[in-house]
Amino acid sequence: GEVMKKTLIAISLSCLSPIFAFDNESDFYDDLNSSEQLVAYARPNSKGAAKFPNKAQQSNKDRWTAAAIAAKEAGVKKPQGQVDVLQIILNRIESGKYGCKSVHECVNMKGQFEPTFKNGWAWKSITDIKTAARAANLSTSDIKKVDSNLQNIKLQKEAARFVKCRTDFNGEKEKPYMQPQNGDITRGKGHNFFGNFYANSGNGRCS
Repeated sequence: GEVMKKTLIAISLSCLSPIFAFDNESDFYDDLNSSEQLVAYARPNSKGAAKFPNKAQQSNKDRWTAAAIAAKEAGVKKPQGQVDVLQIILNRIESGKYGCKSVHECVNMKGQFEPTFKNGWAWKSITDIKTAARAANLSTSDIKKVDSNLQNIKLQKEAARFVKCRTDFNGEKEKPYMQPQNGDITRGKGHNFFGNFYANSGNGRCS
């Protein structure tokens, strides 16, 4: 009986480990030296997925707008979902069909991202972590955590693999309208679903 009990505990712990794995991933990438990071960035992204800019390439406006919108659209406890949302925004920029050339511009386009509808001025005013927290109505520590997830290369690679060239997403309450036959995908309950909802939004990068 004792052996059985120990085995069951070991099994249940191994099932839980993926849930906690995210916490250590950003630490792992922060510990890489610069040459190792370059190799990680150089790995090819999945078909049609726009590449993630590294920290040095991001303006403060873009970086903190990304953290704020990813927190609101995916939830503060879904690291991969947050990075998936940013992949969508980067794909929109690359697609050229949305008329926006930066994360800040895309997020603040009229009628595009629901969290911006009520207090648009606050979203347009994002320049740093404090203004991002104010716009999203979250703590700065939440925003910081999301920013750390968005810079995580492992999560970025998975977003590229999964989202690919898709440029649009909807939330849980729109799931009844999801069209898997047209290429809509989701990671499951509590996650957004992704697709190309507008004609030509993938801009030939999906084939």
